[in-house]
Amino acid sequence: MRAALAEPRRVLMASAVIGLLLGPRAGLPPTLAAALVLVMVVRHAVGVSVPLALAGSAVFLLGAGFSGVRTGVLDSSALPLSEYRLVSGSVILTDAFRRDAEGAGSRALARFLDEPVLIRVRGTPPVVPIGAVLAVRGTLERPDRGARARHAHATFMAEAVSDTGRRRGGPAGIVDAIRTRAT
Repeated sequence: MRAALAEPRRVLMASAVIGLLLGPRAGLPPTLAAALVLVMVVRHAVGVSVPLALAGSAVFLLGAGFSGVRTGVLDSSALPLSEYRLVSGSVILTDAFRRDAEGAGSRALARFLDEPVLIRVRGTPPVVPIGAVLAVRGTLERPDRGARARHAHATFMAEAVSDTGRRRGGPAGIVDAIRTRAT
């Protein structure tokens, strides 16, 4: 291991990967502390030069900063989130409905106001292909754990879902048709 980490490109690559993984999970003080620890560990345990250890620390901080900014962009939303206000509109289904783990309903990924949302439906959802335009009514809430895992900006707790009969067009519509035929 010592020989592998003594190569500059491996030290820098490992530092970047650790920074990318740690960045969204930690705040600024823990990230800076981790960078300092990284310099000390790499310098003393592996025996690399001080400039390489400092470069590794800088790459680590850059990776952490990049992943933090990227996560912030993914989490930002202009959707009107409220647990109490009914919202209605059209969504484009981007994934097939699947049963929830709890078994109380179904969920699917969709686009609402051009942002990804996870639609949760109690009971049986309509049987529609990917790319279908659905009319929905319900509450638009902050993303729950399942929505965050799928990088959705909100959870749409749908009270009513119906197929409009329309489908997404353009290149995305062609891909939807191919995906539907493949399943």
